[in-house]
Amino acid sequence: MGRSIFAHLLKYPFQLTWINISSPDSDKTKLLKKLKRLTDNGLMTEDQYNQKITSVHITSALHSIEGSDLLIEAIPENQTLKSELFTQTEQYLHEDSIITSNSSSILPQEFAISESMKGRFAGLHFFYPVETNALLEIIPHPEMQYTYVQQLEQLAHTTEKYAIVQDTKSAFACNRFFLEIQASLYCYCVDHGIDFRQADEAIQNTLFPAGIFTMMEHIGFPILEASVENYLLTAISHHETNRFYEALKLLNINGFNRFPFHEFTMNNETGRMIVDVVNSLFINFAKEYIQRGLFTHEQLRTVIREYTGSDYSVI
Repeated sequence: MGRSIFAHLLKYPFQLTWINISSPDSDKTKLLKKLKRLTDNGLMTEDQYNQKITSVHITSALHSIEGSDLLIEAIPENQTLKSELFTQTEQYLHEDSIITSNSSSILPQEFAISESMKGRFAGLHFFYPVETNALLEIIPHPEMQYTYVQQLEQLAHTTEKYAIVQDTKSAFACNRFFLEIQASLYCYCVDHGIDFRQADEAIQNTLFPAGIFTMMEHIGFPILEASVENYLLTAISHHETNRFYEALKLLNINGFNRFPFHEFTMNNETGRMIVDVVNSLFINFAKEYIQRGLFTHEQLRTVIREYTGSDYSVI
């Protein structure tokens, strides 16, 4: 996810430093080739090229973040690892630096951070795919000063993102909403012996062009499992979510990166039935999430549009 966030922010006039532990040299070479290609094709001037290569740095050296105004953490979804990273970075940041986590399921107050960090710490959750999904969740730490929240909202505006500021109750509501639908549809397909890819085909033309199960495969089962585990207590569809969580654990244990294939003959009636089921899931969970104050009507309409990649609307 860090690579995708970096690629998106690269389009804007920021001084960027990407701490890339795995392949800094390789990614640096790819970046230079990309910028050169843009210049050669007339999509970037020589001055813009020179400005970009002097303002963007890719390195494995953590101290290179020294003096940064904003830190966006995007390492694997592990609370301990993330907390340790925040401790390591604190010495390089100034007293007004904003520290954020791209976690999709861990609340800001659950990280082990210093008292001085709490007033400028927040969740800053980008959505896959970052390049095309305009959603951005801002989840301030309960002690975060409002002026820093405003700065994150301005960042969202500058980078053409639709910001939803959330509190502890509504945190990660976007993912939680779709998890309810994903888990319920998963259970429906299992109970009726319907193949997951065929279920996707039934809804791709009207409801979810990316495909619900295909999208989950692209995100990755390990990420999904970690997120679902953190969402279990807040799920409305608790039974279905637990079943889905156990299935994800099994898929990860066995090293699968795709949902298993089932022999199933799809006919028009079954296809329409799946569409009706997904429609009902969207409508029912939309009502629940609005009634619980997790979204406004406008927010949920935008969330559904950005998440599904379609103009489908149920509210």
